Parts: sequence; structure tokens; C-alpha cells
Amino acid sequence: MLTLYHTSHCPNCQAQEKILLQLQALDTSFHFQSINLEQSSDTEIIPPIQSVPTLFINQYRFEGVMTASEINPWLSPENHDKDYIKHLLKFNQLIQTRHWLQQNQSALSCITELLSDETIDMTVRLGLDVLIEQLAEDKLLKTLTEPFGELLKTITDSLCIDILHYLAMIGSVEAMAYIGTCTSHPHPEVQRIAIELLEELNS
Repeated sequence: MLTLYHTSHCPNCQAQEKILLQLQALDTSFHFQSINLEQSSDTEIIPPIQSVPTLFINQYRFEGVMTASEINPWLSPENHDKDYIKHLLKFNQLIQTRHWLQQNQSALSCITELLSDETIDMTVRLGLDVLIEQLAEDKLLKTLTEPFGELLKTITDSLCIDILHYLAMIGSVEAMAYIGTCTSHPHPEVQRIAIELLEELNS
């Protein structure tokens, strides 16, 4: 399901609609809905649309003009949750990422996949760090206790320290148990951080 949100006098909106019409001409199974926000003021979208054009491809939301080649990959039936989170963070759309994950909590598992990807863009990695802090505030981070704990067994020492801090944000008995497994870690800095975090959580 594709839905284009636009306004009457937006040249970028017209360009986006033209691209969608071209895709429709090439594939008769391709359909999209076009909604003029000036004529549909009662449309409720959370978070509210801040810029047009905004295109929804199934549950994924994109702002700005997308070319046909950018649209096509999102049309396949595969799950694109991990790529979508990466896309949002790459463009510093933290508010939208946080809200989307609140609505699509099954996609939270993608966070551990992204964290373990050593080739990931630095903007995305920094965005993940901020996002995880926000998810801790939302009480959603607790669902990642076990995935974070299992990640400690396979990741680099520097990332291990990050994961220990994330587990400390969760602060549950289960999270503390995973932190405890690193108090005898072969890397002295990881070991030191684990001991300090446990002392802070127990105090």
C-alpha cells in the first residue's frame, strides 16, 4: 500500500506524483493513493507530517522526493525493518525512529543486528546510541536484555563496553547477571567497567 501526502502548490510533490504515475504505467499492479493535506485537514498522522511530499510504503514513511530506483526496493515482500531503522538514523530522524519502534516493537530485535554490524555508517551508530537511551526511557529496552547479553559473547571489546552500559540502563536482575559475566573478562577495561556498573547498580 502506497500513500502520497502532498499539497497543491508544492513542486516536489508534483515531481513525486509524476514518478509514481510512471511506475504505475510500467506495472498495472502498482497502485498508490494520493492525499492532499490542504483538502484533508482531518487526517491524523503521528508524528505529524512536517514536510511534503511524504510517502508511505506499507508501514514505512519517507520524506522528500524518492526516485523510482529508491522506491522499488521497498516494494518487495521481504521484511525491511532493519534497513528502515538504518535509513531513518542515517538522516537523523530520531523522533520518527523512536515513534515507529513504539508502534512496531517486533522490530526492536533489529537493534542488536545493527549494533553487531562493524561496517555500519558512523552516523547510524551514533544515532543508535541516542535511540537506545530514549528506548530506556520508554521502558522498551528491557525486551533486549537477552539479545544484548548474548551479544557480549561475540562482539569486539569496545562494543562490549557499550553493551554493558545499555544493560546498566535496563538495570534488571537479568541485565545485572549478564554484566556479571564480564567481571572476569580477559580485557581489563571491559572487566573494570563491568565491576563499576555492578557496584553502581547495587548501591
